[in-house]
Amino acid sequence: VPEEDRHNLGQHDMNARLAMLLAGRTAEKLEFDEYSAGAENDLKEATRLARRMVTHWGMSARLGPVAYHTSEDHPFLGREIVQDHRPFSEHTAQIIDEEVAKILYAAADRARQVDTDRRQELDALSEALLDREELDEREIEALILGKDLTV
Repeated sequence: VPEEDRHNLGQHDMNARLAMLLAGRTAEKLEFDEYSAGAENDLKEATRLARRMVTHWGMSARLGPVAYHTSEDHPFLGREIVQDHRPFSEHTAQIIDEEVAKILYAAADRARQVDTDRRQELDALSEALLDREELDEREIEALILGKDLTV
């Protein structure tokens, strides 16, 4: 099934997606020894996915197979009112935050390891993007395999 048609991903696929979302930020740190604001959307998406893994799909051994989410559909209520009526304690909310952070740190570590292990390919992709601005899937694959791009 094409990726855009998949609606049921496993935990392994979600963890890989998190690492992918954090890989650009990690590459910035590796290359320039600092982060930029450019990763804002990736961080937002990664955090949203990690939180859903914990609160919607029970993907935390510490919290177990329990759904801890509140309804996100409150167009007429202020956020404070909705948060005051969550069906779990402040302690559980803290554990949720800790588990989300744990998942994100693991994904960042995986991204860092891949970026470090594949530094040569990362540099080749960077150089090609500086030359061409865009690469298609075939070109990316060729670069990763160590082949030169044909003009």
